Amino acid sequence: MEVEYKRDLHHNYMVLKDPMDWSNVSHCIKMLSYQKIDGILEMERRVIDNQALYYYDITGKQSIKILYEKASFSFLEIKHLFLKILQIIEKASEYLLMEDDFILSPEFLYQTMGNKEPFLCYYSGYQQDIRIQITRFVEYTMNKVNYNDEEAVLLIYNLYAACKEDGFALHHLFHLLHKENPRVTKKQDTNTTGRNSSREEEEVEANNSMDHTTGNTMIEVTGNADHHITVHVEKNKRNSRNAADISQANKMQNTDTNKEEQKEYNKKRNTLNTPKMEISRPNEVARIPIMLEKLVGEKEMEYYPLLNYIYTAISILGGIVVIAVGFLSKFIYTSLGNRIDLAKLFGLLLLILCLEGYLLAKIWDKKKKHTKLILKEDYVDPVQEMEQDSKPWRNKSTNETMFPNSVEEEDNPTCILSEITKPTSYYLKPYDQDNFETIRVTNFPFFIGKTKINVDYCLKNEAISRYHAKITKDQEHFYITDLNSTNGTFLNDEAVLTYQIKELQIGDEVTFANIRYQFLKQ
Repeated sequence: MEVEYKRDLHHNYMVLKDPMDWSNVSHCIKMLSYQKIDGILEMERRVIDNQALYYYDITGKQSIKILYEKASFSFLEIKHLFLKILQIIEKASEYLLMEDDFILSPEFLYQTMGNKEPFLCYYSGYQQDIRIQITRFVEYTMNKVNYNDEEAVLLIYNLYAACKEDGFALHHLFHLLHKENPRVTKKQDTNTTGRNSSREEEEVEANNSMDHTTGNTMIEVTGNADHHITVHVEKNKRNSRNAADISQANKMQNTDTNKEEQKEYNKKRNTLNTPKMEISRPNEVARIPIMLEKLVGEKEMEYYPLLNYIYTAISILGGIVVIAVGFLSKFIYTSLGNRIDLAKLFGLLLLILCLEGYLLAKIWDKKKKHTKLILKEDYVDPVQEMEQDSKPWRNKSTNETMFPNSVEEEDNPTCILSEITKPTSYYLKPYDQDNFETIRVTNFPFFIGKTKINVDYCLKNEAISRYHAKITKDQEHFYITDLNSTNGTFLNDEAVLTYQIKELQIGDEVTFANIRYQFLKQ
């Protein structure tokens, strides 16, 4: 999907091409053009050179991919984000908008910079299963969650498990996200025990009529996933104890002088009938399930273009044609024309093989290989990696067990022949050194903005946006990208378009809004 970013005097736009006929305007497009719906990016349809374009207003917003490139999701952020997304999709159905036309990729999902309210991109004709999109977005969030936040980890793994169930629907996620605070409800019998023997006998008969297979009852706990408290109530020898209690109660009621014994009996009976609760602490029960960690990257692959295969087929067919012509024209026959001249035949075959070998060597030259980047997905078990790192490895030559973290003393230390070269550092030197300081580019990607969180350098100035620009590095090349800033980013006095990647050279002039810097190395 081709995406462009444009800016006018007051607004920033994300531009997508209309996948359908430009002359056919659907109901959904008309609805979004004339009706502002909360949680959906405002859209305007424009036709330029017989090409319909969707202009989405992203002013004052930032994509999820940029916001959480270095940050991580907390419990409240995950819950707020997914609840809002589901509410927006549910509300869109009231306007007869197709749920499969929403794009839930992190690049197309935006949040406001202040209260982080999400905004979805509706792309008419997209038609991708919303359940698959939500599952992929949950997988993306799993890689960005703060694993020090136990509530956040449990919530995202519960969402992931719900997405993998058969018959998964959006209301299943609503059910997980709308759980109430922990509360305990106890399942207990409604029969009350009296002091007279007749009522106690009725209770015993009622208990005997119950299913004897239920040896214990359960106290149910509902609430957050990290507060799993399981309480078991034991009924110890219910039938025999109740029968003994009845006989002892009858004896005590016949005499008035055994009040103290009756008090002791009542106390003992209360302790026996009091449920023994075994409560397991949240830290012992709430265990985080071990899930495979998904690693997504790019892999470079070399390949030959299609023309190489076409030229190979043509050269082989050409050789076959030459041999056929030699037979039909009787070129390889003797002068009398009654039999094949073996010398001419071998000479013709040798000539054709030499030509074929030369042509194939030119066609399949390694210099003609093309390269392309393909997505590579790997699933890694973090537990196995930790176990492998902790296991010792054995030296095959000496048959000695070696530990990777062990340090051995050396009798003969290594001599340094030359001074250790200092690593190269990069920085942005301001032209106005009186009001601004030098920016040390310490790591990549390097974010610059006005906010104090999730950026590498906080540039305090009213003209700077919260997330203004970032500098990235690919091998020995540097690139600068504008992050939908209000006043723009300039490279050598040339405006850098929103989310456009431009190469940055040593000595180039970089301007953030109206603050000029020079990119240098040390």
